[in-house]
Amino acid sequence: MAKRADYDSPWKDLVEKYFQQFMEFFFPEIASRIDWQKKYEFLDKEFQKIAVQGATGRRYADKLVKVNELSGQEAWVLVHLEIQGQEDSDLARRMLVYHYRIFDRYQKRIASLALLADKNIRWRPQEYCHELWGCELSFRFPMVKLLDVANKVENLENSQNPFAIAAFAHLKTMETIGNDAKRLEFKTYAARALYKAKFDRQTILELFRFLDWIMTLPADYESAYTETLNELEENMRYVTTFERRGIAKGIEKGIEKGLEEGAASHKASLSTILQLRFGRIPAGINSAIENINELETLKNLVINAAVTESLEGFQEYLDSIDRPANKVSEPVADYTPTRKPRAKKRP
Repeated sequence: MAKRADYDSPWKDLVEKYFQQFMEFFFPEIASRIDWQKKYEFLDKEFQKIAVQGATGRRYADKLVKVNELSGQEAWVLVHLEIQGQEDSDLARRMLVYHYRIFDRYQKRIASLALLADKNIRWRPQEYCHELWGCELSFRFPMVKLLDVANKVENLENSQNPFAIAAFAHLKTMETIGNDAKRLEFKTYAARALYKAKFDRQTILELFRFLDWIMTLPADYESAYTETLNELEENMRYVTTFERRGIAKGIEKGIEKGLEEGAASHKASLSTILQLRFGRIPAGINSAIENINELETLKNLVINAAVTESLEGFQEYLDSIDRPANKVSEPVADYTPTRKPRAKKRP
């Protein structure tokens, strides 16, 4: 499996599939100036040739979109979008460099926009300036802080925009670091809201995928979440969590065959999966894995490594595990929780 790049995430996927809704949710004034009756076009390959290499900080998406201006003043203009997941002291300068390189390539007017998805309310870069001997340059760009839209995502059940769900999930993930019980509560609420929202089937699938990617839970809490989805799924077959469970089930069968080979075999499998999926693995993760000797724990780690959507998700799962130093487990139980019988409904 190819290495997952930082920007290759459900944020990127959602922006590509629902760009108009993204603009209407985060940049409504700008969205009102775009002619949505005419087709827009993502210029991803062209933008990757323009983009500066080696930027710091995690970015969830860098997009360049060709749109039509509603006023008709120009046949088409460009929207340059950055979704920044962590603080980056170089962001404003990079925004300027991208802006100029795009202009130099296309000779068209450009709107450079930034969505900041970090958790520092005070970090708000919106301008880059420099001056020398009377020569001045000043570049400003519209910026939205994800933290600032918290009041727009409190009532998800009445939401008509998929990015209300996405913003809620991201905000509550940051809010519940270290509090799995609360995260389970928020994730369950978001799942229930998805069933009640007026979205089409494909949008619901995309949003469940986003929830699974960002709102990771330890195995026991994930089992409780899956049980809730079982109850919700009586008449609708949407939930991507069950697809992951199916993958995990298949992986588990292969792992069971090698149980007698012991912890070393599981550690080797775990290392191989992580390297194939995410490239170089941080020393801290390798060290933590080496200190684990419990077969059941190692088995569940292998399953999680194969189905998690990000290295960060695996790290969070790893951190949640209570790791005895030298304990060897008994044969492991079925990873997929069984569904409890439902009470019969009264007539």
